[in-house]
Amino acid sequence: MEKRDVHASRGYTLVETQGEATRIEQENERLNVEIAKLKNPERIKAIAESQLGMQVPKKTYFSHESK
Repeated sequence: MEKRDVHASRGYTLVETQGEATRIEQENERLNVEIAKLKNPERIKAIAESQLGMQVPKKTYFSHESK
C-alpha cells in the first residue's frame, strides 16, 4: 500500500468518524429536548390527574392556640 493510499484511508476514516460524532450530538440534543418535555411539571400534573385520579391537595392551615 502506498503512502497516499494510507492517507486517503485515514482521511476517509476521519470524515466517517466526524459524521458519526455529528449524528450522536444531534441525537443527544433531541434526547435532551425530550427529557425536558417529560419533566414538565404541567405534564406530570395532567397525567397524575387524568390517569391516576390524583388531585392537588387543598391548602390547609393549622392554628396553634396558646394557653
